Amino acid sequence: MPEFIRARRPYQKRERSEAILATAAELLDHHPVGEITLTEIARRSGFSKSNLYRYFESREDIFIQLFLADLMNWVESLEKAMVPLYRCGDPWVVGKAAADSLLDYPRVCELTASLSTVLEQNVSLDIIRSFKHQVALVGIRVGNTLGAALPEIPAEHFQVLFRLMEATLTGIWHSAHPPEVVREALEEPGLEVFRSDFGEDLGLAYGALLAGFLHPSGKKAASEDRGWN
Repeated sequence: MPEFIRARRPYQKRERSEAILATAAELLDHHPVGEITLTEIARRSGFSKSNLYRYFESREDIFIQLFLADLMNWVESLEKAMVPLYRCGDPWVVGKAAADSLLDYPRVCELTASLSTVLEQNVSLDIIRSFKHQVALVGIRVGNTLGAALPEIPAEHFQVLFRLMEATLTGIWHSAHPPEVVREALEEPGLEVFRSDFGEDLGLAYGALLAGFLHPSGKKAASEDRGWN
């Protein structure tokens, strides 16, 4: 490995940070996030592990920053996908479109499903605060986008809906990507019910969520539970 020369100018620091993130993204395209170590990211990006700490406070910080960049790209894609569905009013069509938009962003899915178990571990309070604020802004954009397609859902309901969509994605992602021994077991006749097609299942689940918020009794129950008027 060549001798490390500290980046002193802002553009040098930015270039090295981007190189580290690109390495993490490449690794994530081929391995689950839980299997990727800081040592491997450092080695592949041409840094020592100690030098990596000049740019990120931890492995988890790297994946948080990668997640935020990918999340912004995804929400832009979602907004474009929803343009033809303006005021369509069909929760099942909108739910499928939202799910389909995520199929092009598997890293967003993988990292969303790893939030509590990986990304939000071993990071400072400042990092978490900044991360949550940025995700909250994305949630507002998602709510505005879905609201344009389903205007009958009150705007104040999209905050909890965004959180439920995140939780739904997490559960279905894990179900659709089980360990190898589970995948082998599910090949047995009679266990078809446990096999999950991620895109299809997510589309159905999102459609059901959106339909529930359109249903008068569902809206009433949600309002009473959350203290909404």
